[in-house]
Amino acid sequence: MAIANPTFQGHGVNCWVAKSTAPYMHDGSLANLAEVIEFHNQGGFANPFLDAEMRPLGLNQKEKSDLLAFMEALTSSQFADANYFKQNSMH
Repeated sequence: MAIANPTFQGHGVNCWVAKSTAPYMHDGSLANLAEVIEFHNQGGFANPFLDAEMRPLGLNQKEKSDLLAFMEALTSSQFADANYFKQNSMH
């Protein structure tokens, strides 16, 4: 399956620079992709605003490592410069 648009629609996150866009989350509370994976693997952090649909992923260490490697592999040197998207945005 080809990806026609490398942006996760509605989130403003570009998967081609995932490794280069730390810190993560709306508040910058997660410093790296491993922390993001762990956050989702645990089902988020308990708080009054946690979506009721948020559930732990139940990934084991190998699966978490594989997911991290995959996400890091998405980073393209062509798009690693954050200014590329500001200059070439269609929004």
